[in-house]
Amino acid sequence: MAERCKTSDRGSLGRLAYGLVGALAAWGQFPGASVGQEAEKPPMQEVVLAKGALRLSLPAAWKKTPPKSQIIDSEFALPPAEGDAEGGRLTIMAAGGGIEGNLARWISQFRNPAGGDLPELPAEQPAAAAGESPKEPAAGKRTWKRKAGALDAHLIDLRGTYADRPQGPFGPAVDRDGFRMLGLILPTPQHGMWFVKLYGPQKTINAAAAAFEGIADSVQYQP
Repeated sequence: MAERCKTSDRGSLGRLAYGLVGALAAWGQFPGASVGQEAEKPPMQEVVLAKGALRLSLPAAWKKTPPKSQIIDSEFALPPAEGDAEGGRLTIMAAGGGIEGNLARWISQFRNPAGGDLPELPAEQPAAAAGESPKEPAAGKRTWKRKAGALDAHLIDLRGTYADRPQGPFGPAVDRDGFRMLGLILPTPQHGMWFVKLYGPQKTINAAAAAFEGIADSVQYQP
């Protein structure tokens, strides 16, 4: 179980330079992440896992809530984006099974509302026409790898109709149209595999995509 979760205001410590979108693509950002050339770093909260060996940082605005399932170590609720009827849900848990098997399981929870298999998402957000906002794909999948501190992380981006099981893997499934999931798998040498999953209506998750990327950047592992 997660030992503690603390909030620290780092907004006064300086500004975080995000750089250009193309530069971020080198380490594999989620398409649709809102990136400015420079942005004020928001207050953060630290999540301490694996008896202190694994630490992650999340935005303080993501509210810690009681886990809906006993297999979840920590759970957070994200506020809905304007126009969305519900917000996002982020869960953190340790689990077994192979990496590829878990990625395949997540993919199987999404289907293409247009029919057929989920198409592959591009690694970079296509450029929008002048005066227009980039159009987000309604359905698709993408997996890739990157470093998260000293760990070799695996990431996934899924969009479409989601077979949600809010009561746990053995609970009833509820179809959620227009949903998006961002996932981060952290295999550790001595403390098993940790799974960070964020899902919700696409607009809400699109708004949180850049902050989810920041979780991988924040990873600290000291066995």
